[in-house]
Amino acid sequence: MATYAVIAAAIVLVLAAVNRLGSRPAKYGDLDTPRLRSLLELLYVRGLDGGYLHVAVIGSSQFLRVYKCIRGSEDVVLKAHIPQVTYAPLELERTEETLQAHGFAASIGGPGGAGNTDDLVVGCGPLISRAVVVTEFLLRDLLHLDPERECVAHIERAHPNPWSPPGFAAPPRL
Repeated sequence: MATYAVIAAAIVLVLAAVNRLGSRPAKYGDLDTPRLRSLLELLYVRGLDGGYLHVAVIGSSQFLRVYKCIRGSEDVVLKAHIPQVTYAPLELERTEETLQAHGFAASIGGPGGAGNTDDLVVGCGPLISRAVVVTEFLLRDLLHLDPERECVAHIERAHPNPWSPPGFAAPPRL
């Protein structure tokens, strides 16, 4: 009888460890376009409301985040946020003009409570492909970074079980 109790306790510990590992944010040092797309798809499917993909510049305080905002069971949008510490050296007017010239609507702050009130927010809408284009544009053209060499990423506030996406998440729209 004691043997069964030891085996059951070992199984419970293994399952708890696997569940804990599944709740850790995934970190990637290689952000080529397919990897960025797969991270945004993962955020779209597994991210909770207010969950985000955090892309940080190695060796600096610069970063950007792509937030998931759930408005309804079939209405999910992604928004890219650039904090003030990242866009301040770029001159806000020039940054907004560059974004608008490429067809991206940008504003300071943003409704929905995600991020900070001084973030520069670029709406990506419900399409993952648009979120990929916006994120790459912000990294490569606006911040002049090479994401494959200078950035790392991880997802925060995602459902911990990779085999069970949240029931309220809409399927990804490419």
